[in-house]
Amino acid sequence: MSKTLLSGYLWGFDRPNTADVIFKKFREFYKDGNLYFKMDVGGKEKEHKEICEKYGAEFSIQPMKVGRCGWMTHYEEWEDGDSEALKRACWPKENAFTWMDSLYEAAKKCGSKYLIALEDDTFILKPISIIQEDFGIAVVEYNCNEIHPYLLEFIQSIDGNTDIPVNLFGNKGYGGQGGFIINCETFVKGWDKLKPILEERWDEVREQTHLIGWVDVLPQLAVMAVNGSVVWNKQLVQTWFNERPDLYPGHSNWRDYEIVDFLKDDEIIKSL
Repeated sequence: MSKTLLSGYLWGFDRPNTADVIFKKFREFYKDGNLYFKMDVGGKEKEHKEICEKYGAEFSIQPMKVGRCGWMTHYEEWEDGDSEALKRACWPKENAFTWMDSLYEAAKKCGSKYLIALEDDTFILKPISIIQEDFGIAVVEYNCNEIHPYLLEFIQSIDGNTDIPVNLFGNKGYGGQGGFIINCETFVKGWDKLKPILEERWDEVREQTHLIGWVDVLPQLAVMAVNGSVVWNKQLVQTWFNERPDLYPGHSNWRDYEIVDFLKDDEIIKSL
């Protein structure tokens, strides 16, 4: 049986109505791809199970409470003041490995060439053109996110690929935000290689940079570890890119693109 081109992986917690729209938009364009939903411990289980049944998605729960990676300014809009996400700089190793293992499991069994990683504010708006090409991981144009030099040295030390795109400011970066797409075979090989190395060197790397414990970084590092290619998906945007021409010159409204991330307005989401 031939492989499907794209499957989808959504991780979530307490926004089943949003998950409904995310899966609806995926199925609009990719009817034969497999869908996976991974809920964090303590989330809205009944509601998410119903959504998964509606779209033929596989439902499962993380073996531990993973939580958000760490503090970001916009989290304060909806996180409780005592939330761990507002107190830590990044995931501890156990949380990071649990999240990566879940993505790995989906990539290993989905039967597709590519897997798109969706978050509860990420939506497919049009057929995705970049999956007609070959790549290891397709990430957002990372003009805001410079990768720590130590991570590049770390990848070099394990004979990985550091020949990745240079951003508007001449820096190499990371871009595994909601909507990144992995080549399943490459990612599986990458995590097989990177995980045992990080088991031994996590503290060493964490001492240099908190980025090792961020979801935007780890999947990209796994692909780089086995010399997989990192490409920009110019059709993946966040809602605010057109408002910052200093960072993203020439960008138009998010509705013009194939994948949008950071869409928070419930009324707009319902209308998609």
